[in-house]
Amino acid sequence: MYVETKSRLEQLQKLHAAEPTDDFCIYSIAQEYATANELQLSLQWFEKLLAQHPTHAYGHYHYAKVLERCERVDDAMAALRRGLAHAKQTNDVKAASELASYLDELTP
Repeated sequence: MYVETKSRLEQLQKLHAAEPTDDFCIYSIAQEYATANELQLSLQWFEKLLAQHPTHAYGHYHYAKVLERCERVDDAMAALRRGLAHAKQTNDVKAASELASYLDELTP
C-alpha cells in the first residue's frame, strides 16, 4: 500500500508543481499523507489548502480528522467551527450538516 501511496503522491506533486493553487490537488496530497500516517505532513498540506481556500468545507472536515488523530481535539473542534461558518456562508447545506455532526461527536 505504501508504494501505491508514494506513486500517487509523486503524481500529485507533479500536478501541484504545474498548478500550485489547485485546491483539489492540495487536498489530495493532504489526504494521501493522512493515509500514509504521515500526520504532520498531512496537517501542513491541509493548512496550506485552508490558507489558500478558506471556504473549502471538506478541507476543514478532514483537517479536523487528522487533528483528532494527533489528539488535538480542541484544535479539531476549532477547525470544524471555522468550516461550519464557511459552509453556512456559502449555503453548502450538506457540508454544514456533516461538519456540525462531527463537531457534535467531539463535543463533550
